[in-house]
Amino acid sequence: MSVLGSIYILSIGLQLLVGLYALSLVRLTGRKMAWILISAAMLLMAGRRIVLFYGVLSTGAHIILCVSELIALAVSCMMLPGVHLIRQLFLSINADDAKRKQAESALLASEARHRSYVDMTGQIGWVANAEGEVTEGTPSFSKFSGMTYDEAKGSGWVDALHPDDVEHTLQAWNKAMVTKGFYETEYRMRRHDGVYRSFLARGFPVFKEDGSIQEWVGTCTDITGSKQAEQELRLVKQRLELATRSANLGIWDWDISNNIMTWDARMLELYGLTLETFPGGVEAWMNGLHPEDRDKILEENNAALRGEKEWDTEFRVLHPNGTVIHIKANGMVIRDSKGTAIRMLGINYDITGRKLREQQEQYRSHTMLTTLIDNVPDLAWIKDKEGRFILANEALCLSFNIPVNEVIGKTDFDIMPRELAEKYRADDQFIMADGLRRCIEEPVIDAEGLVHVVETIKTPMKDENGVITGTVGIAHDITQRKHLEDELKKLNTNLEEMVISEIEKRRIQEQLLIQQSKMAAMGEMIGIIAHQWRQPLNAIALTVQDIRDAYSYGELNEKYIKGIVNTTMEQTAFMSKTIDDVRDFFRPSKEKVRFDVKTAIGELLSMFEQLFKKNDIDISIKVQQDTLISTEGYPNEFKQVVLNILNNAKDAITSKRETGNKIQGLIEITICNNEKRDEVIISIRDNGGGIPDDIIGKVFEPYFTTKGTEGTGIGLYMSKTIIETNMGGRLYCENIENGTMFIIELFERHIES
Repeated sequence: MSVLGSIYILSIGLQLLVGLYALSLVRLTGRKMAWILISAAMLLMAGRRIVLFYGVLSTGAHIILCVSELIALAVSCMMLPGVHLIRQLFLSINADDAKRKQAESALLASEARHRSYVDMTGQIGWVANAEGEVTEGTPSFSKFSGMTYDEAKGSGWVDALHPDDVEHTLQAWNKAMVTKGFYETEYRMRRHDGVYRSFLARGFPVFKEDGSIQEWVGTCTDITGSKQAEQELRLVKQRLELATRSANLGIWDWDISNNIMTWDARMLELYGLTLETFPGGVEAWMNGLHPEDRDKILEENNAALRGEKEWDTEFRVLHPNGTVIHIKANGMVIRDSKGTAIRMLGINYDITGRKLREQQEQYRSHTMLTTLIDNVPDLAWIKDKEGRFILANEALCLSFNIPVNEVIGKTDFDIMPRELAEKYRADDQFIMADGLRRCIEEPVIDAEGLVHVVETIKTPMKDENGVITGTVGIAHDITQRKHLEDELKKLNTNLEEMVISEIEKRRIQEQLLIQQSKMAAMGEMIGIIAHQWRQPLNAIALTVQDIRDAYSYGELNEKYIKGIVNTTMEQTAFMSKTIDDVRDFFRPSKEKVRFDVKTAIGELLSMFEQLFKKNDIDISIKVQQDTLISTEGYPNEFKQVVLNILNNAKDAITSKRETGNKIQGLIEITICNNEKRDEVIISIRDNGGGIPDDIIGKVFEPYFTTKGTEGTGIGLYMSKTIIETNMGGRLYCENIENGTMFIIELFERHIES
C-alpha cells in the first residue's frame, strides 16, 4: 500500500473516530440535536473525502490529493482532542448539575424538617415579601384559622386578629419594616371555631447581598396556657401578699448552702432590726433568740434539718432594746436528690398578745380553781408525777388537821400511815401508766384516827403536749352511804323475793291476756281451718269413690293401692300440719329463744292468708339485701303482735270501703336494719286511711278501742307490753300517706333473759 493510501486510511479512521466520539456526547449531555449535527458533519466530511479520493485518483492528480489528505489528517487530529475537551467540559457541567440537584434536595429536606418542627411545636410559620404582604400559603395558619390562602394573602390575615389587637399589631409590624429589625408582639387570634387564643408573633428579615430585604420569615407561638398561668400566678401573689399583710406574717428564706438569709420587712420588725442593721446569714436569727430559749430552739432546728421533725415551734425573741416578744415559727426544708438540706423557708408571726392572754387566763383559771375547790366539801388535790402535792383544798387540810402550806410539796408518806400511803402511790402510778380515769373506794384515816370510806375519782393530768405530768383527785366521804347501803341490801333481799313473786303474777296475767287475744281470733281460725281442710277432705272423698269404681272394674292392684295410700297420706299430713300450726300459735312461749322474724311472719301468714284473701287484701314481705333478721324473744307472742297489727289494718281497710271507697287492700311488711346494724326493724304499712290525729296517741292504752262493742281494747296494749316489756324492744305507729305504719324495733344482739 502506497504512502498516500496510508494517509488516506488514517485520515478516514480519525474522522470516523471523531464522529463516534461526538455521538457518545449525545448520551452524556442529552443535547441530541446539536451533537447529531456535529456527527453528521464529520460523516459528510469523511464521505466527501472518499469521493474526492476516487475522483482525483482517476485523473492522476497525486500531488493535490496528497496535500488535501495531509490537511484532512491534520484537521482530524485537531478535532479529536477538541471533542475530548468538549466531553470533559460537559462532564464537569453534569457534575455541577448533580451537586446543584443534591443541594436543592437538601434544601427541600431542610424546609420539610423545619415545617415538621413548626407543626410539632404547635407553632404557625409564615413568610411575607419585602413589603410585608403574604405571598404564599401557610398550611398551619389555614388549619388554625380556617382561612384560605386567597383570604389570608396580602394583609388579609389581619381579619383573624382580635379587633382590640389589630392597631398595636400593625404598629409593631410597621416599626419592624422601617427599622428592618426584629419583629415581636403579642395578640389574640381567632381559631376556626371562633375561640380566641393568645399568640407570641416573631419575625426576622432575610436580606439580599445589597442589604435590601428579600423577604420576612417568622412564627406565631400559642401562649394561651402561659398567659393563663401568669394571670393565676399574679392572683396567687396578690392573695399571698394580702394574706401576709392581713395576718401580719414575716416571711424568711434561708439558703443553707451559701448561708444567705433573706427577710421581708415584717421579719425585720419582729426582730427589732432594720435593713441596715440586718447582718444576714443564720446568725441574724440565732442572735435574736432569747438566751433562755436558744439551746432548745437550735436543737429543734437541727432536728428539722436532719428530717426528724417538722419546723413548728414557739420561742422568744430579744430585741436589741431589750423588748421581748413571743414568736410562732413554721417552715419547711427543701432537699436535693441526695436528701441533703439545701434550703429552708417559712413564716414567723407575733403571738405575744396571745401568750399574755394565756398567762392571764392561767392565773385567772388558777385563782378560780383554787376558789372553787376550797368551797367544795369533798377532798380535792393535785399531785405531780413524783406524788408531791402541788394543790390541796381546805377540806383536805381540815380533815388531816394540817395547814395548807405544810401540805404543798409533801407526799402521802408524810401525812398518812405507810400502808395507806403505799396504796395511794400505787394507784397514782397505775393511773399515770394507764392514762385513764378511775373511780376507787378506799379508806381514809382523819386527824382523830377515825376511818372513813371515800369514793375517789383520780384522773391523769396532762400538759399542753398531752404528756402526763401528775394526777388530779377528788374524794367524797361515803361512810354514811355505805351504812345505808348495808341496810338497803337487807331490805332488798326481802324486796327482791316480793318483786319476783309479783313479776311472776304479772307474767301469768299477761299470758292470760295474750291467750284471751288469741282466743278472740279463734272463730276466724276455725273458719280458716275449715277452709284449708275442705280441699284435702274433698280429695280424700274422691279417692274413696275412686276405690269403689276401681274395684268394680277390677283395677285394684298393688300400684293403684300404693298411689291411693300416698295421696291420702299427703292430704292427711297437710291437715295434721294445719292443726300443729294452730296449736303452736296458741301455745304460750315459756322462754326466750333466738328466732328468725321473717320465718315467724311467714308461718303466721301461712295460717291466716285465706282470711286476708277473703277480704281482698294483698300482703307482701320485703327484706333488704344482707339484712340481719334474727333476734331473741318469744316467737309465738311476736306472731300475736304481728297478727294484732294485721287485723287492725284489715279492719281499717274494710271500714274505708264501707265509706264507698272501693280500694284494693294493700299491706306491706318490710324488714331492715338500722345504720349500726344492731336492730331488726319491722314496719307494717297499710292503705286503710290512717288513724285520726286526736286519738293516735291513745291506741296503745289498755281498753281503748275505736271499734265500739266489737273491740276489747287490749290487742295493741298487749302488743306494746310484749315488744317493750318482755322483749326489750320498741313499738310505735305513725300516719303515712293513705294509711298507717306500725314500727317494731328489736335488738339483733343477744339479750339476757
